[in-house]
Amino acid sequence: MRAASASRAASRTLRSSLRPSLRRYCTETDAILMAAPPRMRVVDLHRPDALNALNSEMVATLLPLFQDWQQVGGDVKLVVMRGAGDRAFCAGGDIRFLHECASGYAATGDPAALSPAHEFFRAEYTLNNVLGTSRVPVVSILGGIVMGGGVGLSVHGQVRIATDSTIFAMPETGIGFFPDVGGSYFLPRLPAHLGFFLGLTGTGLVVAGSSSRSPGDPATSSRQARGCAGATS
Repeated sequence: MRAASASRAASRTLRSSLRPSLRRYCTETDAILMAAPPRMRVVDLHRPDALNALNSEMVATLLPLFQDWQQVGGDVKLVVMRGAGDRAFCAGGDIRFLHECASGYAATGDPAALSPAHEFFRAEYTLNNVLGTSRVPVVSILGGIVMGGGVGLSVHGQVRIATDSTIFAMPETGIGFFPDVGGSYFLPRLPAHLGFFLGLTGTGLVVAGSSSRSPGDPATSSRQARGCAGATS
């Protein structure tokens, strides 16, 4: 008990030590915060009130960053991605924004109303490709909800750390969509037809399932995982 309490206290201290660096390297939008310890970057998806849902502003910030980090001989050797708060890594794409685009088209019949949605998906899928072909290892700490676009941000990287709070799902069929962000590639590769089941039903996996097989690697506590990232600063 004493050792466990000491470990939790150490993790809180490490997370606190990272906060000034996150503010110092804050981008133009508060939705993405970045710390730059030596030879690595720690990226926080920072929309906790929206479960860190991915919007066009976040994609527009992340894409050039990850492209820049691919430079041969660059100083970035590792990237860690996390979600702000305790509830989610990333709950998916910004459904409200996409619904507004679709509603605008339905009301006016003007294809231009869909242009922002088209640009969002084009940039998001390009980002997925950059992550999947990255020369720099990308480690995603999957604390809380990981769905849809959040899966796309993490599953294509080299390491996914499932925590004691991970909830993994591809729920697109529930809104009449299909499992995108590369779902047709990684879901069929899960064993025992699990991917087909997840894609067709949108069922979520809690840690007992997601931590024992890809797309998550062995589970740890969310405090331990975030503390390890904080230690690098």
